[in-house]
Amino acid sequence: MVDTSGNLILLYIKTLVSLLLRHTNCPLEMKKVLDLVNQLGAQFKEDAHPVINEIFTPVVRKTFDYSVTDAPNGSEEARERQELRRTFFHLVHGFLTRNLHAVLTSPENRAILEVVVSAFLEGASGNQFDLNSAPSVIKLSFQTLTKMVSLWTMDPSTGQQTDVSGFREFVVERLSGICISAPLESQYFLQHGFSTVQAERALAEIVVLQKLSAERCGSAFSLKLAKHVLPMFGLSMELSEDYGRRVMRDDMKTLGRDFVGLLQELRKIFPGRRVD
Repeated sequence: MVDTSGNLILLYIKTLVSLLLRHTNCPLEMKKVLDLVNQLGAQFKEDAHPVINEIFTPVVRKTFDYSVTDAPNGSEEARERQELRRTFFHLVHGFLTRNLHAVLTSPENRAILEVVVSAFLEGASGNQFDLNSAPSVIKLSFQTLTKMVSLWTMDPSTGQQTDVSGFREFVVERLSGICISAPLESQYFLQHGFSTVQAERALAEIVVLQKLSAERCGSAFSLKLAKHVLPMFGLSMELSEDYGRRVMRDDMKTLGRDFVGLLQELRKIFPGRRVD
């Protein structure tokens, strides 16, 4: 409908989406609403910002009424809920790549931002999804988190102030840990290891996030890894500090090899139980 309605759809989309949300009764119907909003952003990009900005919070709240974990494993409802959550992930990633990222951090939507970011932290292990889709969810989750870091922290090479208040601290305190805990706790990696093609693609995105976080946050990120995160998983202080230095100095390819080696070492210490 968006493809054939031209700019006129922007005049009516808020009313249309509000009506759809009131009459949506299942994950499959909600997915169609997300598809509509995604089409809107894809076609109109920045021009769609005002209307998407207004509808984003109610769309998120309605989406999260359908929890991924509230349906029996293997059921059709579980499959539909997982598909809805994947569609939501693609929607947010699309906003970040189409210059619609201001929607997420606007005053109208700041209250829901933590819910949005937390969804990607949960998606980072892929454990809420079936094993076939888990690696693509892990990859998309880390791609999206990386894009958030790129957009919402200051680039030291340009000095441009783009910080979202508190996000740099979030990168250091939370993303440093998720880079390690997600692959170790992931059922996909537990069953398939770190060497499959899909695993390597997902792990590559975690490496990208580590490198960018180290560039944007400097030694604070690498020190958090070395002094707190890795020792928490039982790694010796010597090896932890060595990896912290590698995050700062290694190129992407070298760090990728180092990261797989680190995970293999941690797997011997941490066979899959959860660390809080």
